[in-house]
This record gives sequence, C-alpha cells and structure tokens, in this order.
Amino acid sequence: MKRIFFFLFGCLILCYYGCDKKKSDSTAITSYPLQAGNIWVYDVTYHHDSVTTNYTYTFRCVGDTTINGITCSQLIKTEANLNTGASQTFSHYYKNQSDGFYFIAGDSLTDDMLYFKNELALFPKLAFKTESTSRGIFVADPPLKLLSFPTNQNDSWISNEYGSQSHFGRKYLGYENTLASAGTFYCIKVQPYFDNDHNGIADSSITNYQWFGNKGLVKETSKQVVTDFSGAIFIIEHSANLRSINF
Repeated sequence: MKRIFFFLFGCLILCYYGCDKKKSDSTAITSYPLQAGNIWVYDVTYHHDSVTTNYTYTFRCVGDTTINGITCSQLIKTEANLNTGASQTFSHYYKNQSDGFYFIAGDSLTDDMLYFKNELALFPKLAFKTESTSRGIFVADPPLKLLSFPTNQNDSWISNEYGSQSHFGRKYLGYENTLASAGTFYCIKVQPYFDNDHNGIADSSITNYQWFGNKGLVKETSKQVVTDFSGAIFIIEHSANLRSINF
C-alpha cells in the first residue's frame, strides 16, 4: 500500500512541475531585456545573388540616454565583416513601453538588424527625421513598433519600418522552441510583412521571420525575390543566429 501511495504521490509531483513549466513557457513577453551590460552576439549571413558575406554582430547595452526628449536605451552594435576583416560600429536606441518595444533612433541608416528597412534613398524622407541636436542621429517618426506587448498569438499591427505609405506590418504566428547556437529558447515567432495592396495578406515576393524570447532576438531570416530592369530574377537572403549572450 505504501508503494502505491508513494507512486501516486510522485506522479502528482511530476504532473505539478510539468504543468508549471508549460505554464511559464507560454507566458507572454512584456519587455525587452535592456539592462546595461547585456551583450548579444550573432552570426549573420547575407546572400546576394551568387555572393555570400559572413558577419559577426555584437550588441552591447550601455545604458539610458535621451533622444529628442525620449528616454531610451543605447545599444552599441559592432559589425565585423568576416570576409574582409573590416569592422564598423553603430548606435541604436530602443525603448520599452507598456504597449510594445520600439526602435527610437540610430546614428546610421545603412545598417540593420532587429528592424527591416528599405535601401532606397527615399526611405529616410518617409520615416526618419534628424535629431534636433548636433549628434546627427536619425529619429524614427513615428517610432518603429517592433514588438507589441503582451505577445499574443495572431495579434498584428503596423510597425512603420518603411513609412506609413508602404503599409509594413508585423504579426505573431505563435510560440515554438527555437534552436540557436546559444541554446534552445521558447520564442514568439513574428512575421514582418509588406501589404502594399492593403488586403491584410503578406506580399509573396518577400518573406521575413523573427523569433523573440525572454532574452531578446534569437533568430531572424529574410528572403526577397527581385526582378531587375532587364527582367533578370535574383534572390537576396539574410539570416541571423544568436551565438551567445552574457546574462
């Protein structure tokens, strides 16, 4: 009888902890980890037609600052080109608000990561203004809403990466275990998408996905099929994979 009791008791304990773990895994994200000192390292690959370039991107959160009256967190990004050995450094500025995670500004419009952007020269005129100080920082107007809080499946919103004229939005597709070099993370899968014909369906020529967990961005992929002026078709692909974090 004692054996039966302990067996049943053990089953109850396993059931309790198993259900508790499942419950915590499905908890919605309500903020991005912007504590000073946090570091993310990503392996990044760009494939443009027949040319592949490999990078290491390192993001380091250095603390809070103020951009045009908005208190936000500064992330310094170091971009190392593994093909050429060249390296560049940029600053990005982000902010958690009760309704979402926002890109506020950047000191360059030629780099990317976390948010997608248009390479065309017209883009800054549509979506950015220059900061009113002498720092030369480009400020998103309005800020780009990269995540909506809480992160509930099937929620969608307009994020304004390409200006409101392009109707660029994001949608939560659901939670899934996501494998990266840094480990396996329980993430919400996000689809950033163009909807130029405003029909509520992602345009088929570009496929973007991002995976966010409680440690931040874990992975992102982008694939675009482009037809040039001569009618030739080529593919642009981009992927980023979290290699390591320090928190």
